[in-house]
Amino acid sequence: MRSRTLEALPRVNTKSIKGANIMNLKEYLLLLRRNAILIASITLAGCLAGVAISLVLPPKYTSQSELFVSMTTSGAVSEQQMASTFVEERIETYVGMVDSGPVLAPVIRKLDLHESPSELASRISAFSDPRTVLITIEATASSPDAAEQLSKAVSDSLVEFIGKIESSSGSEGNRVELVMTNPPVAPTEADGFAIWVWAAVGLALGFAVSLGLSLLRNALDNKLRSKSDLDAVTSAAVLASIPEAPRNESGSFLTDMSALDLRGEAFRRLRTNLGFVHLDDSKVSLLVTSAQAQEGKSSVSINLA
Repeated sequence: MRSRTLEALPRVNTKSIKGANIMNLKEYLLLLRRNAILIASITLAGCLAGVAISLVLPPKYTSQSELFVSMTTSGAVSEQQMASTFVEERIETYVGMVDSGPVLAPVIRKLDLHESPSELASRISAFSDPRTVLITIEATASSPDAAEQLSKAVSDSLVEFIGKIESSSGSEGNRVELVMTNPPVAPTEADGFAIWVWAAVGLALGFAVSLGLSLLRNALDNKLRSKSDLDAVTSAAVLASIPEAPRNESGSFLTDMSALDLRGEAFRRLRTNLGFVHLDDSKVSLLVTSAQAQEGKSSVSINLA
């Protein structure tokens, strides 16, 4: 129920005062209630946007294979130690050669891909753990089978290319060999987040945006909506709060109201309080005004007469 409040108000800047006060929990709850439609609509829009993004983004699948790097030796302990050090030094070089043109060009011909080696390199990655002699090759494609085939083709091409280089530069007895120890398999799930994660992220972002807009709207709002807003802009006491008359009520004068009518009781309280405020004044003039038209100035003036 809206109410009208009657008192003498000094001229104040409600914009600066509202922005200066720190909101408490009750005011935050009232803010959420006042902007419930705005918050609900933007939050729902954020959730739907997250779902739409997850559906629009093309799926990507990643398959990986592992290669074991070793070096053949005669069996002597000193030779094995030298071979281990040599492999550790070479393995980083092999990792860097995975996305090179000589390795990817045979893959393009074998799989009949319509892209250049540089374009294919963007879907290939390789790395190794310094504590092991394993090379991990990852390949990304638009389908699980394509990712598996691409990872295997790149691994086979690297093994063949390194074999040619080592056979031409080293002796037959001490040659580096790459063996596929973990062949690629078709991935069962796509990369990235699940659809519910996108929905949750969109929901959270939508709620955050709607809350920010609600706070901005409240900061720019210069209306006095309640007694607490009135107390924040003036130190004058509120003499009475008169409920707004229902739309279907015909009698708005004090003489037409029953003794139990809330509006009638509010008018009687206002008249009594006005009498106590101006005890020493023989002549009193009252100005009844409002922010907008049709807010009951005439009925208040008549009932105070």
